[in-house]
Amino acid sequence: MLDVSQRASQAINTIASAACRSEQGGLRISLTRKPAEGAGFALVVADEPVDGDQVVAGTAGSRVFLDHVAARCLSEQVLDVQGDDRGKFHFAVHRKS
Repeated sequence: MLDVSQRASQAINTIASAACRSEQGGLRISLTRKPAEGAGFALVVADEPVDGDQVVAGTAGSRVFLDHVAARCLSEQVLDVQGDDRGKFHFAVHRKS
């Protein structure tokens, strides 16, 4: 299962609280390019998971919704984030250590 770093969890909470109409909102990750082609993912803020999504709870109470293919591709990964000096978040995944 995907792990969510503390920083990513806090960033997701910040984004979701500003953009979601529901307290159950979070970040949804879906596959945009097949793993054989160098997997690509879309990240969007969502008010709730789509039927069939895997829901991952972050350490700060954030929620990440993964479509079934993204859940399989990211099962041994950690979602992390870096902020920039303009207040933008840049999400990335890396292998669990």
